[in-house]
Amino acid sequence: MRLFFLKPRLVRSKVFQFSLITSIYWMAMAMVETVWAVYLGGILPGDSAVGMAISAFTAVGILAAFVAPEILSKVRDTKVFSLSLLGIGICYAVFAFTSDLLLFLIAAMAVMALESLRSSSLGILFRDESGDERLDRNEGMLYTMTNIGYLFGPLAAGYFSEAMGIRAVFVLVAVFVLITLVRFRQIGIRDISHRTREEGMLQRLPRLPGARSC
Repeated sequence: MRLFFLKPRLVRSKVFQFSLITSIYWMAMAMVETVWAVYLGGILPGDSAVGMAISAFTAVGILAAFVAPEILSKVRDTKVFSLSLLGIGICYAVFAFTSDLLLFLIAAMAVMALESLRSSSLGILFRDESGDERLDRNEGMLYTMTNIGYLFGPLAAGYFSEAMGIRAVFVLVAVFVLITLVRFRQIGIRDISHRTREEGMLQRLPRLPGARSC
């Protein structure tokens, strides 16, 4: 059986391209995870503060996960995905250049909230683009590409943090996240679920005499 990356038709597909940019994104996140504890130790006063901060960031992410479905029911999934990537990229750029504790805490909590929105919208978009009949196979490809990103992320983080410092790693992370955003917009992923939800809502609304559907 040929591997998925040896099949030209699949490589050209939107699903593969979507998986590829997900790999780039998770390579960036693996870079963050490699230096995160060291970075926190340099900006927060003591190990106990680091532990409390990580717990607080996690709590924000959990709360955001409960809010995400409500947001996704009202805003297009592609828009949520794009804006969350933009926000995440900006926040990591803030990490690279700020030494202000309050600004750091705000940016870190924003990253956790935006990550919940990004992951929720990604799942919907990937499912829609795959279709039910190919979802299992495509999810396998997605997770494989994610693992490839995780393989190279720590190597890149270790090299660049030693050569240029930890803050340079966050600059690179911001760049990779923004590359993910640009490529996502270029691929042209469809927003099927939200369109279906909107059509269903419109069909239930009362129609004015002579009104036409868009």
